[in-house]
Amino acid sequence: MTSKLWILFFYTALLACQKQPIEEKQPEVAEPVVVAPPTPTAPEQIAEPTIPEPGGALEAARALNIPEQVPVKIPEGYQGKGVLAKRTEKLSKKAPAWAKVVAEIIEEKDKRFLRTSGYVKGIHDIFLAKTTAENRARQELARWLNTDKLEMSQIAAFSYDKKKHTAYAQAQIEIPADWLPGKPIITQ
Repeated sequence: MTSKLWILFFYTALLACQKQPIEEKQPEVAEPVVVAPPTPTAPEQIAEPTIPEPGGALEAARALNIPEQVPVKIPEGYQGKGVLAKRTEKLSKKAPAWAKVVAEIIEEKDKRFLRTSGYVKGIHDIFLAKTTAENRARQELARWLNTDKLEMSQIAAFSYDKKKHTAYAQAQIEIPADWLPGKPIITQ
């Protein structure tokens, strides 16, 4: 009996819908707005851009009033090689030992190298994390060399912690025997 009542209910509702047509509301059309073309300005009203002197990013940063990098400090008792700076922030337990050192000078096969490290946390894409960590290590190299143009650097080591999503990279560049931290390498 209840199924017949439901059928009767739906039949009446269907008839009611057919008797009352649904009115579609037409969207209102706005009148077109006429916009006047912009008035041209005279060339003398436009300020000329200041172009930094040739010489690189340091001069461009100075022209734009961007503060320069903090100068490097030579540690007490510096003997020409060894650790120049260590990280102050704590790294994960799985970080390689070399990542805990910001900059150091080592000797390998009768050559001296300045090695710096960089790291990045929280990047899940290993390739993006690797590139970012390498760039940060190279940036640290440039800071210790006091230059904005870095040539002949290479990546000495790389490590990635999958659980912490942290990448570590170590960059190096060969330095002359008489080089001091904070001084650019003079090539001839």
